[in-house]
Amino acid sequence: MAGGGPTRANATAASGPAPPLTIKWEFEPYVTASPPVVADGTVYVGTRDSGVYAIDSEDGTTREHWPFTEPAGVTVTPAVTDDTVYAVDTEYGHVYAIDRETGAVPDEWNFTVELPNPTYRTVPIVDGDTVYFSSGTNVYGIDARTGTLRDGWPCEAPTKTVGSPAVTDETVYAGTTDSVYAIDATTGTVRDGWPFTRRGLSFPPTVANDTVYVLGYEDEVRQERHRSATLLSETTRCTSPGNSCMP
Repeated sequence: MAGGGPTRANATAASGPAPPLTIKWEFEPYVTASPPVVADGTVYVGTRDSGVYAIDSEDGTTREHWPFTEPAGVTVTPAVTDDTVYAVDTEYGHVYAIDRETGAVPDEWNFTVELPNPTYRTVPIVDGDTVYFSSGTNVYGIDARTGTLRDGWPCEAPTKTVGSPAVTDETVYAGTTDSVYAIDATTGTVRDGWPFTRRGLSFPPTVANDTVYVLGYEDEVRQERHRSATLLSETTRCTSPGNSCMP
């Protein structure tokens, strides 16, 4: 899924291509607005013109029964599990659970939220049997099998959420415009010692090696403790112009 998994650490054990580099195939939907995700030999990509395509990673052809059609399009990267593709329409706030074999959504699966304007990119994050999704000032925990809201959810913050949450060790880390929250994945309540507050946060958190990383408007990369909201250090300051990072 987007970010390399629930923690959004963007880590992979896969090796990249070796030179000489050539184009294997090309696929041209109307407009894509986010990166694809690859699972079991299939490339899943959201598009503005149709919805979600499932493409054979070997020859670039569309899988049978696909694309999944959504009039408003799907402009964020979907999340993929063993048998389901979870996608978000960021115009009307629909969350879809699409069967990977049939390209269809079960009749009983239906979840919709009111999206803020402007809409942040809210990629769904799947951990176990729960889909986590941020919108407006809320973080939602949705039953992945039924599309119903989990007990205790949503968790509401005083300010707007930013991007998608990260999930690890039964904790959901969600960013807002001025805070990072650690939320109990089962109860939907904020853990003791949180939130960590700092003005100007602008990107969703990433979790790796017992550390939560978050980037703010001041262009400082900061580290936070995994279990408390104590600021550890300011590791790097990025300066403009030139978008260069100086130690």
